[in-house]
Amino acid sequence: MVNIGVAIKLEEHVSMDIDANICLEQDTFGEKYKHPLIHPKMCFVGETVGSTTSQKNYGLVEGPMYLGG
Repeated sequence: MVNIGVAIKLEEHVSMDIDANICLEQDTFGEKYKHPLIHPKMCFVGETVGSTTSQKNYGLVEGPMYLGG
């Protein structure tokens, strides 16, 4: 994500507040960050699909699998 410009790499982990501003540790929201997102609307998180060797009930005969809403 750093290579495509969606996140930046910081030298050390920092605390961030709910608005993604660097803050003091007592005002932190979530875990400490080393790669904060600078364009969070351009990211998505994926989960593995088709992770078992038996694809009996997948209904996919051939071709790629697509993400759905």
